Amino acid sequence: MGKLCHAFEKMKDCLSKNNETMFRQFAEQRRLNAAFSHDLRTPLTLLKGHATMLLSFIPKGLVSQQEILDEISVMSKNISRLEKYVNAMTNLYRLEDIDIPRQQITFHSLIDNFNNTAEALCYDKHFSITTSGNNITLFINLDTVMQIYENLLSNSIRYAKSDIA
Repeated sequence: MGKLCHAFEKMKDCLSKNNETMFRQFAEQRRLNAAFSHDLRTPLTLLKGHATMLLSFIPKGLVSQQEILDEISVMSKNISRLEKYVNAMTNLYRLEDIDIPRQQITFHSLIDNFNNTAEALCYDKHFSITTSGNNITLFINLDTVMQIYENLLSNSIRYAKSDIA
């Protein structure tokens, strides 16, 4: 009888831990959804405002052709922001579902990859990577790391005045 009680106690503890884990996962999912919803609201609000203004002012002839083009340009930028948010959310869910294979690469090889990519993308900017440390061995998914690096580098290029370091 003692063994049976002990087994039930173990099972109860296991169920309790599983419930806590599930609760934390649901809470994290709600938090993530709230963050994405918040990030989507601003561009949607801006799009709605610009569309409302155009629908109201164009029929009355209150805006010039250039003002219309300016408004459409702002709307296009906000549409791009929405697309990026949706892609980020899609990629996030996709990343949760896959096992990312890792390969062995040296730190210096990774930096060489970074430099080669930067040379191709930063042809009209001054670019430099400064490192210190040993040539350690890394276990990474190079494709994923390079995708992240290219994304960061593209953003840096877009907003950098002259130098990217």
